[in-house]
Amino acid sequence: MKILIKSFIVENKATGMVMAEKNAMAAFSGVGRNNPFITELVGTHQDRENLYFILELLQGGELLALLDRKEFLSEKEMAFYMGCVVEATHALHARGWLFRDLKPDNVLIDSRGYAKIADFGLAKNIGFDASNQTTYTLCG
Repeated sequence: MKILIKSFIVENKATGMVMAEKNAMAAFSGVGRNNPFITELVGTHQDRENLYFILELLQGGELLALLDRKEFLSEKEMAFYMGCVVEATHALHARGWLFRDLKPDNVLIDSRGYAKIADFGLAKNIGFDASNQTTYTLCG
């Protein structure tokens, strides 16, 4: 579950960013839309203080934690994880989405060992004709 604090969102004028994140995840969640390499949004909820994104359970944790536990990953292991990430970004790009926050802590591992990208807070839909699209969002 991802918990977002409403007061922080309002103070930082991030309502649009939160809605964009929800829309990005919803575009790749549900029957016929889910992708095996993108974290699925199961549902949303809110109370007086918080917004909740209910995500699928990914028991393997973050790729960053895996990298911290192991001294190094073999070339075969890295190729596997990179292949999962490439498949995810290909699926996003095919539907006009940019994922602009790729880092090891935004790659989660499922119970079978497959990698899935997560955290769509900086994702942006630029449509299918990206040739004339420029984004000016400050990232990082």
